[in-house]
Amino acid sequence: MQEIDRIWLNYEKDQVVENLVSLDEINDRALIFGRDVAETYRVITLIRNPTRDGAGYGLSDAPIVGLLTRVAKLFRLVCCFYERGEGESFSVFSRPLIESAVIAKYLLLEGDEAVKDFRRCSYKDTLRVIRKHKSGTEFFRTFAGLRVLRSARDDLALENLSIENFSSQKHNRWRVQGKSFYDIFCEVVSPTEFPFVYGMMSESTHGSWNESLDWSLWRNDDGTFSANTLFTSVDARSILPLVRYSIPPYALWIKKELHDEFLLNTLKRIQDYSSAIYMKFDNLYDGPGIVNF
Repeated sequence: MQEIDRIWLNYEKDQVVENLVSLDEINDRALIFGRDVAETYRVITLIRNPTRDGAGYGLSDAPIVGLLTRVAKLFRLVCCFYERGEGESFSVFSRPLIESAVIAKYLLLEGDEAVKDFRRCSYKDTLRVIRKHKSGTEFFRTFAGLRVLRSARDDLALENLSIENFSSQKHNRWRVQGKSFYDIFCEVVSPTEFPFVYGMMSESTHGSWNESLDWSLWRNDDGTFSANTLFTSVDARSILPLVRYSIPPYALWIKKELHDEFLLNTLKRIQDYSSAIYMKFDNLYDGPGIVNF
């Protein structure tokens, strides 16, 4: 708790904004801010309710802790790409960050049955390995194949499962409670925001034509294209919106597990800082540009 307090001790919303007088200063501040957000997330995942029994979390809570930890790691990683001016990589890793945060929020809202279904849906490829082994696939006669088979069996043994325990997941086409990620995003965030903050990111993940146009090609005056081998930097508008989508699951986790008003107030302050810095950027910016959420 003291570690988080030290991080945000020198932050004051009006002072932070007033001291930013240029776009370069805002972009630099966004990096510092992003690192502080990532570290705050990391610390929150390590705080445990002292009344909880055992050294760690059981199967009902461990998946949520895992997703929150993944968000913290990815936030730190996108800050690295932001600093290095590698917009392509920033975009690729922003997508799983948002996905992990949205799924964590959904599981926290829906409860234990959704968490159980989430765990079982992750065994889709594990079962495929078991089926391939039973069919006599030659791969499983190799050392690599035996290692994969052993890992698949260990995964099932973790929850004492067999291939007969997944009828519901098969019926729902391995979607958590029968919902696609689009359905989940629309339910816990907003249907209007999906294409802007997540859908278009699939371009970077899958290497589409539009992704090449944005990052890997120059458009020549004669209508042709040339290879763009340089990395493209992104600005504060790329990192600040990630706060908006990643804070809610941490707030829900604190309410469910930690019951700490100081931490909830800290998250509220982080959201306020992010919005204020973003507005400052908008007020100073007067040209076209690509906005990457």
